[in-house]
Amino acid sequence: MLTRFTLLSITMLLLLAAAPAACAQATLELYDDFARNRLHPQLWTDARSGGALDERREASRGTLVLWNRSPKDAGYALLFKTPAPVTAIRAKLEMPRYLQKSCASPEYPLTRSRASIGGHFFASTSVNPQKDVGAFAEFEAVQGAATAVKYRVQYCDDADCTTGTVLYAGTIGTMPPFSKAQLLVDWDGNANVFRFQLDSQPLVTVGYSISDSATLALQRKAIQITHSVPVCPAGQHAEGGLQAYVDDVFVNTGAKPNVVE
Repeated sequence: MLTRFTLLSITMLLLLAAAPAACAQATLELYDDFARNRLHPQLWTDARSGGALDERREASRGTLVLWNRSPKDAGYALLFKTPAPVTAIRAKLEMPRYLQKSCASPEYPLTRSRASIGGHFFASTSVNPQKDVGAFAEFEAVQGAATAVKYRVQYCDDADCTTGTVLYAGTIGTMPPFSKAQLLVDWDGNANVFRFQLDSQPLVTVGYSISDSATLALQRKAIQITHSVPVCPAGQHAEGGLQAYVDDVFVNTGAKPNVVE
């Protein structure tokens, strides 16, 4: 005969089995490790915004190298060629070189440069007109500060999703200069959460309550460099520059297109 305690235990086990795994990250598969020292045209395309003083993009020695330097708001993005099925991205990033020059007048914002993984994940009708919602895990270099590893979820007012109302943001950790880290951004629409991670540290889970079922205005996932550079008064000059090394890019299982080598 089943006791009351046994029946309660069975009921709890059934409920736990049926509950969504809100803390489990997506299973992943290798998307590109750049071992062939090239950017496969069926996997990647690119986009630019603003203007760059100089720019570099190449796959060399099994690593993707990105460099961008600009005196104004600008960005370079290596775009996933088929972004719609991508709901999770993990990649190793390193920032071996960066330059931040801000206005001499202290009342102006500091120059900021970011190396990010992420993109537009869904559109929300919780605002009018509806907006795309982007999520990013990223390195942020600010003049005079340690390199921070951050996450952010925000409404996107532009393709790079560098402007718009920030819904959630935080710091995952800080990085010593010239070190490499593995970043993860993972959207779980069934659980209404984003998950972020630095290396093997515990997942940072960010729940949201806005609507997420509207059609995206822009299908876009990317590895990108962006700069936020203030417009200085006459006689002053600001500039942002950042180099990023990228390796071992993974996506959620099934999101990589079948490619012909």
